[in-house]
Amino acid sequence: DNRGYGTGPLSKVWYQKLDNHGNPLTGEVFIDSYSATPDVYVDSQGNVHIAYTRYQPSYEIYYVKLDSQGNMLIPHTRISYSGGGSYQAEIKTDDLGNVYIFWQDWISGGQLYFTKLDSAGNILVDRKHINNWRHDKDADFVFDSEGNIHLYWANGQYDRTWNFEIYYMKLDANGNSLIPRTELTFTSQRSMEVCLLYT
Repeated sequence: DNRGYGTGPLSKVWYQKLDNHGNPLTGEVFIDSYSATPDVYVDSQGNVHIAYTRYQPSYEIYYVKLDSQGNMLIPHTRISYSGGGSYQAEIKTDDLGNVYIFWQDWISGGQLYFTKLDSAGNILVDRKHINNWRHDKDADFVFDSEGNIHLYWANGQYDRTWNFEIYYMKLDANGNSLIPRTELTFTSQRSMEVCLLYT
């Protein structure tokens, strides 16, 4: 939020846990300054994983892990090193507690990158380049019962026409391609923000 505007950083990320009636179960927990657009995932142990963009000194993706009461388990961990801007982090964990983060990275014109960490925050796969087209955005993913990743995103094409279409890939748990990039829509207009459900 923008509390303190005029006396400090414009945008900050906070965390608070509520019950199913909207009543606070924790206080407001400060996460980071100069930060925005968080994505949040709660694992099977109740731990909270947050990936977000920090825009000082440059727009990069950071990660923190909290317990269910908002206590810091893994402090601010820098994920991207683009220098050109990293945005739209999407975060989830698998059954082993490993953390998966996809994001749009402008080191190469807005392409998809991927990092995997273990439950202690150690990097297992570092900044893996997923797709070599420009102008990727709005990525989301799910796991199947074998731990593979089903990834979809919108792409505006490398010719800057901005005619976004939806694409899909299947990856193994380390981000290696099992099913290559597959176009799902052919509208020549703007197809974005689909919902992927694995059953």
